[in-house]
Amino acid sequence: MDFATFRALNPEEVKNLTAEDLKGLLGAHLPALKTGFNDTVVKVWVNSHFESEVRKVGLTGGIPDPPLETVLCEARNSSEVNDFLTTLNRTQLCSIAIVDYACARIDLLANLTSYDVTVLFDCFTGSKALKISDEKALLVFIQKLDRTTLNQALDMFNNKTSNISSIPLETKTTFFNALWENVKPNITGPAFLSKWFQQRFRPIIAGIPQSVLSDLLVRNVTCDGYQAVVKGLSNGFGEMTATTRQSILQVWILSYLNGTGAGCISNTNGSRDWLVKNWGQFSKLAQIRDLSNLNSNFSAVAAAGLLTVSQLGEAVGRNGTLENASDVRKVFTTITNGTVTEFIDVFAAAAHMLIPNLLQNNVGLK
Repeated sequence: MDFATFRALNPEEVKNLTAEDLKGLLGAHLPALKTGFNDTVVKVWVNSHFESEVRKVGLTGGIPDPPLETVLCEARNSSEVNDFLTTLNRTQLCSIAIVDYACARIDLLANLTSYDVTVLFDCFTGSKALKISDEKALLVFIQKLDRTTLNQALDMFNNKTSNISSIPLETKTTFFNALWENVKPNITGPAFLSKWFQQRFRPIIAGIPQSVLSDLLVRNVTCDGYQAVVKGLSNGFGEMTATTRQSILQVWILSYLNGTGAGCISNTNGSRDWLVKNWGQFSKLAQIRDLSNLNSNFSAVAAAGLLTVSQLGEAVGRNGTLENASDVRKVFTTITNGTVTEFIDVFAAAAHMLIPNLLQNNVGLK
């Protein structure tokens, strides 16, 4: 739904919608909420929701949230974890639950070193893997940590974690949600996004939720920053579910590239470089028409080694891209005995669709 249609809705009905409802309703038009912040329907919605909910759509304001720590810990006895942190027997770090760490005194949590926190991350992604229900406790815990300690722990955890497939997907999503909530107010630019998406988020990147992708869209990310995120996401492509891959393609890549109006072409060098920087591994999921629409100079021949056999068959059959023997060689060096039938089938179907158009344009058939 475009914003013009949205602003005409009944504010009393709209105020009952959640942030996720708004994201689904507005889609790529979600950033228009910022420019239309003073519209009645937007103001009514903001004033009817907690600040944390309002921030999910890139806006400020709303009803002050009750402190998460208060909600989580007010009925909890933390004397045992506080005693533990006072003496700190490091061989027993994993014996304490995440909710107890979250409710511990902040001055005692300062006794944890970055190495200690790395050990906890090992526990909470391994033998005591966290679930979605642990997300709030994890968030409170990391918010209480010194930022330098947290960042150093994440860097060490990234460096020592080679087998990311052993971390349960639910745990990856739990960590991603908590870390993102903590880090997103500090987003500064491409270098920051590169550090987080290519390194600190790397062990859990396959668990990225759609809400994070939607959140990124409203943060005025530059093409360089967008490409840094795509590179990080591509590193986790093999571990992602088909649903997550499609979510990244639709919610992040296509929405961003269509939204910039430029397709992030100016900082690339040719079709191959444009495909690598802006699509990464997700280019395998793209439609040829999307590639051509976003980059009018896109050449499937130049990028042949990065495209699937099906994409090549469609591009060659529909666009007539083979202009000489060199083009033919570039395309057919990517086709094997096992994929030649697929190429021919897709090529024939695409060419069959093209012929009537050619006849109509050149012979005048109606």
